[in-house]
Amino acid sequence: MIDLNSLSQLELSQLELEELKKGIDDLLPLKRSRALGEYESLFKLRDKECPYCKSKKIVKNGHTKYGVQKYICKSCNKHFNGKTNTVLAHSRHGLYDHINFLKLELWSLPLRSIADELDISITTAFYWRHKLYEAIREYNDSKSALKGDIELDSTYINLSFKGQKEISYKIPDNRGINNSDICINTAIDEYDHIKFRVAHLNHEIIDDYKNILNDNKDIDHITSDGIMGIERLAKELKVSISIVKNDNHTSDDGYNLSEINELHGEIKDMIRKTHGVALKHLEGYIDMVIFRKHMTYHYKASDRLYRSYERSYTSN
Repeated sequence: MIDLNSLSQLELSQLELEELKKGIDDLLPLKRSRALGEYESLFKLRDKECPYCKSKKIVKNGHTKYGVQKYICKSCNKHFNGKTNTVLAHSRHGLYDHINFLKLELWSLPLRSIADELDISITTAFYWRHKLYEAIREYNDSKSALKGDIELDSTYINLSFKGQKEISYKIPDNRGINNSDICINTAIDEYDHIKFRVAHLNHEIIDDYKNILNDNKDIDHITSDGIMGIERLAKELKVSISIVKNDNHTSDDGYNLSEINELHGEIKDMIRKTHGVALKHLEGYIDMVIFRKHMTYHYKASDRLYRSYERSYTSN
């Protein structure tokens, strides 16, 4: 069970912490039972289909030495079990441990605290984290089609090579910007769909926004700052546009960038709490920020763990 003392940094009252813990612990009453029961429940959640070809023509095919049910697909003739092609694949730990790991990730605890809480090495916790983030990226990509009114803007964060012994990335000599800054271009629509692109060490340029908006045919209106070329892009997309000028909070016609500014604030807060994120892992951490935001938008607190589990741990 989760120790309340490990959650002290969440800046919640003791009563709020206890209610949060109770709601999540009651949500998935998984005990340390046989692996068979745990992974059978996981397989049922995946609609009992082959993880390779998606066929429903599958039959049971014995058990592993740990008691996990195995299957064979009659369409592609491949063997698999309930955790094949999920973030649980090749893990010797049970589903219970992974569910608790997901709880702690949703609470944004530091990696070392997660490792101590679950009695696993920090290397294992790091590996689990990035397997989870990879699955979350697939989920975010499937939910990021933009439509309706969108906000478009960028933010800059400090370049970090945290954890890398050798640095092979050459920092270009760009006049006019801080050479230690990375540009993150972001778009968010009125339905809370979010797309972003880490543009590395570059100015904010219109081509990056073209890449973000590519294949999004249902956009009606763009709100952005005055980046050069944005009005031309809106004209190409045949949509209306509102410009929020420097030092103003709203455009002349009443639009603002509050949602995207809030998201950028959450990304920078995450980077501050983790004492910097290596460039090669940055997209994964941003994906997790967006995933948490999506869970907050769409599900009440008592449902967030189950929905997170369903959308990430069962991802093919």
